[in-house]
Amino acid sequence: MSKYLTESEVNNLPDGTIVEITWSGGNGPHKYRIATRHGEKFAANVKGDPALEFYNPIRNVHPSLTRVSLT
Repeated sequence: MSKYLTESEVNNLPDGTIVEITWSGGNGPHKYRIATRHGEKFAANVKGDPALEFYNPIRNVHPSLTRVSLT
């Protein structure tokens, strides 16, 4: 796993980028695909399940909260 990204770095990732996320509740790390809707970044299902495309917003990116790294 590489270094954790800042919220600004996550917001600059292009759609389709594969990342690993450990959520603030401790779940993970799990692989996701970056997707954007209305300017907000989401952790979309890597397999492209449309029902989960915009289900998990990526917020509060910080090493003590939600941690995001490139795979």
